Amino acid sequence: MSQIPLAFFQAGATAIPTILIALAIGMKHGTQEAESIARQSRRERRTSIGFVLLLVLTVVGGEFSALFALLSGSGNYALATMVWLGVSMGLLTLIGELLKPILGVLSKNERRILIWPLLVLWCGVFVLFLFEAVVFTEV
Repeated sequence: MSQIPLAFFQAGATAIPTILIALAIGMKHGTQEAESIARQSRRERRTSIGFVLLLVLTVVGGEFSALFALLSGSGNYALATMVWLGVSMGLLTLIGELLKPILGVLSKNERRILIWPLLVLWCGVFVLFLFEAVVFTEV
């Protein structure tokens, strides 16, 4: 497998806890979030809970992947992908927290116009990252 520089994993291991602290500060209005989730439809609640679970899995997986690469002294594209997912999911959640006040006053169509480009950009970068991993991985 191809080697990824350890500096990438060092940055990931440092960035993920920093993003989590920023998220904790941003989510200080937890009771307001609980009230808004209680008012959501069943489908929206499932989506919210699913996103939280996905966030936890990717962030924890990314942090452990970064630490594993640092402890073993080498990393591959699979570990790098997990680190990237952890960092990017944390950043997406942070962006979502910053956009929440704006999203509350927008109509449903305006919210879609704001959110879809962010998701497409994130997916595009992820696909490019995976493409690079597949094409440049030595067998």
